[in-house]
Amino acid sequence: MDYKITDFYSTISKDYFTINQMFIQTDSFGLGLGYSNNVSPESNAKGFHSLTDITYRNTELLSDWDVSVRAAYQYLRQEPYFKLFPNGAILPVDPKGILNPYSFERLLYFPEGTHMDVYLRDQIASIELIGIYLGLNKHYIRNGVGFKSMTEKNRWFNNYSADRLIECDWIVSGEKNEIIIDELSDLTRNLGFAFIQDEWSLLSSLDLISGIRYDHYSDVGQTVNPRLAFVWEVNQRLTSKLLYGKAFRAPSFSELFATSESETKLSSSNPDLSPEIIDTLELAFDYRPIPKLRTVLTLFGLRAKDMIVEIPADKIFEFILENRGEIDGYGFEFELEWDYRSIFSLHSGFSYQHVIDRQTHRRVPYAPSMDFYFNPHWYILPDWSVDAQLFWIGKRVRESTDGRPNLSDYSLVNLTLRYHQQKTAWNIAIGIRNVLNTDAFEPAPPEVPHDIPLSGRSLFGEVTYAF
Repeated sequence: MDYKITDFYSTISKDYFTINQMFIQTDSFGLGLGYSNNVSPESNAKGFHSLTDITYRNTELLSDWDVSVRAAYQYLRQEPYFKLFPNGAILPVDPKGILNPYSFERLLYFPEGTHMDVYLRDQIASIELIGIYLGLNKHYIRNGVGFKSMTEKNRWFNNYSADRLIECDWIVSGEKNEIIIDELSDLTRNLGFAFIQDEWSLLSSLDLISGIRYDHYSDVGQTVNPRLAFVWEVNQRLTSKLLYGKAFRAPSFSELFATSESETKLSSSNPDLSPEIIDTLELAFDYRPIPKLRTVLTLFGLRAKDMIVEIPADKIFEFILENRGEIDGYGFEFELEWDYRSIFSLHSGFSYQHVIDRQTHRRVPYAPSMDFYFNPHWYILPDWSVDAQLFWIGKRVRESTDGRPNLSDYSLVNLTLRYHQQKTAWNIAIGIRNVLNTDAFEPAPPEVPHDIPLSGRSLFGEVTYAF
């Protein structure tokens, strides 16, 4: 699955203004696992993504105030094409005209296979006013208000709609018709928010950071989220942090308005869903035994509620989304950064998490309990360097209803050789990804019995020029 992407980034600053601009044009991009849970080499996507960000900042406009206004506009267009079943496919159809491998009502012949075109367009416009007040001794007060408007447009075209298949006797052509889904065709969401945060130096070595944020969504209501942190500089080598935070995730448009139907179940959306909520508590130690060596140990606990999950409905094989999920978890992360005489650097990290579904008392599926990262970097010559990466992912479990064995652990190794002359803006790199050609897989639902394979050994080249 090849891809072709062209991107452009620019930043222009003058006086009080900064303008950031980004363009990403995607002409071809493989889609991996498609709508029918298969990997098709013919499925691909194209699209366009732009972001314009204008910031005005003035530290002299008002006494003791640092004032900034940020306005942004983001445009995203995606046009994926899915080849769901190959040319010549003979597929079973149920009485409702839906492709269903468990139905034996009748078979239909698709000489050009089954395929679908999708058109997705998102537009996000936002404005934010931020003020930092410096007029109180030992306080750094940051507050702001903002508004964001989001619109989404969706269109679907396929050759296997229920209306068409009900009328077919045997042969289904490859011609595509538009599928109308009124609830998802044109969507709008507006968000207004306000926040305030105070960084208070209680002592020369102790800071208290407290804040609160209010968000109001036009479609899912409001949420209030506080945060609190103590930062203690124990000595010049050790800093400790105790942090509490509350965060949320608003339901997506699909969760609010889309209904998905497959051969095994009907899953209905719910326009009355509310945001998911998570509370986190962290204790971190940042220790630097020598100037070039930094270690960070973070212990954490979390509790999430109102998680959006599927709940059985009144009829068999029918489900509806509800805010009923709850999870508890704890774990730790360890990070290490070491620079040695400007000829060698090392970045490494290990994390462990144990997250439990409070209703089933089982581990949350798919997320790894442990992962390890090891990244040494050698400067072998003045303009040449070698970079190695090792990733290890371990201890993943499946859904309780999935009878397959748990996923195997895997390790991936990457190598990169870079050339960069300090006096020029050119950067050249060649490398090998998955050097050992490891068979590695990411989890997939039971309909994909062999999971999703990751890429095998591959070569890449990269040339960049900064100006």
